[in-house]
This record gives sequence, C-alpha cells and structure tokens, in this order.
Amino acid sequence: MKNFGLFLIGLVFSVISMTSCMEGGNREDRYAYGVLDYSSKSLYPLLKSSDGALFSSSIVAAFSAGDINVGDCLYVFYRIDYDLPENSTAVVNSNGYYTVTLLDYIKIPKYYAYSFLTDTSSILPNEMPVSKVFNSGDVLEGYFFISHTVNHPEDWEVSWNMSYDYATMLPTEENGKRYYDLFIRATVKKQGEKTSKVDVPYFNAYQIDNYMVNAALNEKSFLGSNYVSSSSTFTVRFNYVSSLDVLTNSITWNSHQIEVPISPFVSNY
Repeated sequence: MKNFGLFLIGLVFSVISMTSCMEGGNREDRYAYGVLDYSSKSLYPLLKSSDGALFSSSIVAAFSAGDINVGDCLYVFYRIDYDLPENSTAVVNSNGYYTVTLLDYIKIPKYYAYSFLTDTSSILPNEMPVSKVFNSGDVLEGYFFISHTVNHPEDWEVSWNMSYDYATMLPTEENGKRYYDLFIRATVKKQGEKTSKVDVPYFNAYQIDNYMVNAALNEKSFLGSNYVSSSSTFTVRFNYVSSLDVLTNSITWNSHQIEVPISPFVSNY
C-alpha cells in the first residue's frame, strides 16, 4: 500500500507529529514514520516513509551494527538539504530516494489487528485506561502508525491490542452514518518501582492493510455514483477505554474518529 502523507483531514498535529520546521534556505528538519526495506535502486536498505524513500548513512550504519533490521518500523527525526546535488529532482527521480541526515529515531512496536473483537463488556487482565487514543498517525506499507497517550508511572511497560468484528464492523451504521470501527486497548505488561504518574506517549504500528482496503472498497461501493476520487473519505472510529472500575468490572468507552481518503486504497482495484 502506498502512503498518502498527512492524510488526516482537519487534524491539528502535536509537536511530536509529522510536522516540519524550516532551518533556513532549503534545509528542513522533519519527523516521519517508515518501514525499513530494500529497494531495487539501492544496495542498502531505505526507509520507506511517509515522506518518500529515505537514504541515510546513519541508517545503513545502524543496520550494519544489527540495531535495526529490514521490516522494522521506525519513527525518525531527520534533516534534508534540498540544495545537495543528490537531492536534485533529476537525481531523486533516478535513484528513487532522498538523501538525508538522521538526527534521531525510535523503533516502533508492531501489533496485528485481530479480526475477532475482544470482549468489550469486561475488563481485560491488567487493563488500564487510555488518556488519548490518537495523537497523530499515517498509513503506509500495510501498517497504521498511531501515537497514543497513557497516564502511568514512567517505568511501567504497556502492551496494546487492536481488534474489530469483521462481520459487523465494515461498517457500523448509526443514525444514518457509517463508521469503520477499531477497538484499541492497553494492558500493563510490567510494573516498575515508580509511583508518580505522567503522560507517556506511545508510537505503535498496527498491521491492518486488509481492513483498510476492505473498508475503502466498501465505502466506495456505498457511495456509488457519488464517489469522487479526489475527495471521498471513509470514517475510521477508534474506540478506547477511557476509564474503568475493577471492583465493579465496569468500563467507560470513548471514541475518536478521523476521515481517511478512499482513493489510495482502491487504486489497484
């Protein structure tokens, strides 16, 4: 699946999202999600990112050292100088990638989106509420990259679960509107020694290509002659546990919805 960059309509990104800041001249510092992979036009692995394919000697060095591997999902902070000869339009078109300086990166945990829904009426073992289910995101290379926020001691470890009901949630219809529902839940994987809680950001990559393609195809079919490739969207609704009470086994569900363009997912169908 090809990416479509900053696809979120009407969303104001946080400072750690995929924004960019000009450094003067044609040099720019940017954040991007990406997947490390080989290219037929390069001897070294490239980062197939939300900004296009990126080559960096630091990425090659990290790969050679075994710190990152092909198939890893990354969130990178990098600098690009458009005045460099290797970033001219002709060279980029020939090479198929931009040459950049890697300033920092994190490896992103990968999760699979399950097509069988977890029990939404009961608290999962060691479940914890999610403060903010969606800070920023992008879809590329078959993954939905999403940043979440959870409030807990900073030395805790958290695991994530994404699920949906394939039979009933493509789409869910409510009051004449179609929603493509995904349920995201967090559980404590390991507690630390600290007790003071802070807001902790998480960057996750959910393998979800089939769901997004099916959702886009379904919505295109629903729209029929009203479908417009340049503007038609489908509504993805992220459902999450905003609070819970273990004594009564009660859950409060909340949701956040975004509009996603249809055309990038249906171009091959």
